[in-house]
Amino acid sequence: MNKKSNYSMRRRASMGILSIFILFSCLTMGEFYYFTSIIRNQTYSNLKNTLQVFNKQTDKEFSSLDTYLYGILTNNNDVAILEEGKMDTSYYVSVENIHSALQNALPSFPSLEGMFVFSKTSQVFIPYTSKTSVNECADYLKNLLRSSTGDIIKDKINLQKWNVQKIGNKYYLYRVIRFGTCYVGAWTNVDNLLSALNSNSESKTMIVSEAGKVQGNNEFSNLVLNPVSTQKSYKMVNSTSGVSYLMISDKFSSSDYYLLTLVPGKSLSEQLQYIKYSILIIGILILILGLFLTMVINRYLTRPLKSMMTAIDSLRKGNFNSRIILDSPAGIEFRQVESSFNDMVDAIKELKINVYEEQLNRKKAELLYLKSQVAPHFLINCLNTIYSLSANSENRGIIQKMTITLSEHLRYTLSGQTEVSLAEELRYVENYLSLSNLRYPDCMRYTLDIDPRTENASIFPMLILTFAENIVTHELVMGEVLCVSITSRLIETETSQRVHFTIIDSGEGFSEKFLNEVKNPDYAQKDENGHHIGIKNTIGRLRNVYGNDAEIRFSNEVDSGARVDIEIPYQPFHPENALRERSST
Repeated sequence: MNKKSNYSMRRRASMGILSIFILFSCLTMGEFYYFTSIIRNQTYSNLKNTLQVFNKQTDKEFSSLDTYLYGILTNNNDVAILEEGKMDTSYYVSVENIHSALQNALPSFPSLEGMFVFSKTSQVFIPYTSKTSVNECADYLKNLLRSSTGDIIKDKINLQKWNVQKIGNKYYLYRVIRFGTCYVGAWTNVDNLLSALNSNSESKTMIVSEAGKVQGNNEFSNLVLNPVSTQKSYKMVNSTSGVSYLMISDKFSSSDYYLLTLVPGKSLSEQLQYIKYSILIIGILILILGLFLTMVINRYLTRPLKSMMTAIDSLRKGNFNSRIILDSPAGIEFRQVESSFNDMVDAIKELKINVYEEQLNRKKAELLYLKSQVAPHFLINCLNTIYSLSANSENRGIIQKMTITLSEHLRYTLSGQTEVSLAEELRYVENYLSLSNLRYPDCMRYTLDIDPRTENASIFPMLILTFAENIVTHELVMGEVLCVSITSRLIETETSQRVHFTIIDSGEGFSEKFLNEVKNPDYAQKDENGHHIGIKNTIGRLRNVYGNDAEIRFSNEVDSGARVDIEIPYQPFHPENALRERSST
């Protein structure tokens, strides 16, 4: 007897729903991080493209500026006059001409604030700025160039690229080109240069040195960033106040500095609010659905199964007055099992009375056979299987199929028919094997090779089903595949037609003791503790129905298990001759 499992179906269902909710929460977090990564990558891609476009435009403008400045140094006669250092009329005219040239050229370079020409020989510094007042960067460059020799200037200024310098409270980007003792150049305020990129208040673009020092006055000036690490992918950094930022950078083509953009993580999270709320709503709906399914399972599966198990336990203890009474809503399948079970108990009670009142010796074997057919382990184990499967709502289809199959099997075995066709018998044999396959998944394979000419042959009920049940009862082992083969052939002679059945399994086979005993003509009349009651019953019925015109042989198949051969006269089945009990429909 199987040990009883003490657990609550409701608790199991609740734990299952909780597990699903936890799993959904984990999946939700995974999806949230996945979408976060997508948004970050998309933001990185968009801002990276923006930086590259800005860098390309700026580089194009600065390249044009270099061409213009080199032209001033090499092709402008006014610069040559300045280099002569003579303070005559031509000198002042040249100063005015250079100033006018710078004034005319500056609008062509919208990113610039000013331009200059400086002659070391005459110590004249000619600036032009777009502002009305003299720019502080112009004063810085004038003092630097006047106070330094050529080698010192080379050490202080990178004459090949643009330089960044903090002057006062502002940062400037400036360019200086030297030809002999003459210098030309231009400058611009860093904030003004990056104003187009910083028009969006949510992000901040700045110039950063390769060492990570921010070239500007903002809340990030105290941070040391690593622009090289975000050349190909984004990186999350925290400010001194603990705010998280997404960092993107691109190498400044015209200098040794980097363009770097910081995007607040908060602005990225706001894009996920819709997704977060959608996932939360879905989670709540799943939780509500889980609770609803628990109530449905409890109402339509757990309660009916509990009533069935109560009746089964009572029957197991020998109480033949036990009944399945479904007082809660139940499906057709449960109602069929209820009807079949109650009919079975009634039939058992009636047969139990008949055993003691009529034809004691003969009816005793039939009663034991019937009990072995319907009462004990097969029905109980099937209902136990259904009860266990009900713990998971996904098994509803299997439960329905199993209950219908079991109901049909019980209806057939309890029927009072005395004659059936071979086709009907085989249908219930296959029904029984299918039911056993549901109880023991992947443990049984069966084949039916039936001669179509034998399908309408008349036989008594359970002639073949008895051996199918015997095979499942004694040979089926969990974890091992049991093969069953059932064949029928029509044998025709000049005077008669006969039907030959063969039933072969892949089990352990018949013992030598049994094979010797079954050869005894009186074997069917012996009662040895109820052993082989189904086989004895079948042999007796064959003799009662066909007399000496029927034959049954038992043997072991080579390289297989047990083999049973049955041969009977062929008689067509006539439905009007099949007798049924009045209670059968």
